[in-house]
Amino acid sequence: MFATIEGLTWENCSFTTKTITPGFLEIHHIAGTDNGTMTMSSTEVTTVLFGISCIYKIGTGWDIGTFTEGKPATMDYAPIWTSTSFGCPSSIRWTISYLFEKPTGTLGVAAS
Repeated sequence: MFATIEGLTWENCSFTTKTITPGFLEIHHIAGTDNGTMTMSSTEVTTVLFGISCIYKIGTGWDIGTFTEGKPATMDYAPIWTSTSFGCPSSIRWTISYLFEKPTGTLGVAAS
């Protein structure tokens, strides 16, 4: 599955974070399961760390986490974002877990 990300909303963050370019998300079926590996491309955000505005990017086809089949399904997301902004850490990792409330049935990833 390939999808254009229409937007990313950042809530309850320790630092002010905004999406510059939402990018793309792809889920690849893991053989022998109903799970998938997620990759993200061309996503860019800005976050203010200790008064410095830092731009972080995810490149092309970076592995960001796993979609796990279930009722409800889950998505665990832990990408490493990189930056070349002066005075900013060269990389950061956000760890996020999602629990799908809808659809209410079993949700999984099928082989294409």
